[in-house]
Amino acid sequence: MAVRVAILERMGLALGGTWAFILEPVDANTTRLIVRSRGPQKPRLEEKIFRTLLFDPAHFIMERRMMLGIKRRAERMA
Repeated sequence: MAVRVAILERMGLALGGTWAFILEPVDANTTRLIVRSRGPQKPRLEEKIFRTLLFDPAHFIMERRMMLGIKRRAERMA
C-alpha cells in the first residue's frame, strides 16, 4: 500500500490527509512528537463495529511500538 505525502515541512509531515506527524519544540533540548490520524467522517455501523473491535486496538499497538522505536532512535542520536 502506497501512502502519498501530502505535506512535508521542517516541523511536520502529513500523509494522505489522514495521518500527521508534528514536531513541537518544548525547550532547547526537548521536542514533542504528536501523531494524529483521522478516519471516515460518517462511518456506517459496520465500519464503527470493525474499528472499535479490531482496527483501533491493533492500530494502537502498532502506533505505540512505532513511537517507542522513534523515541529510542532519537535518544540514541542525542
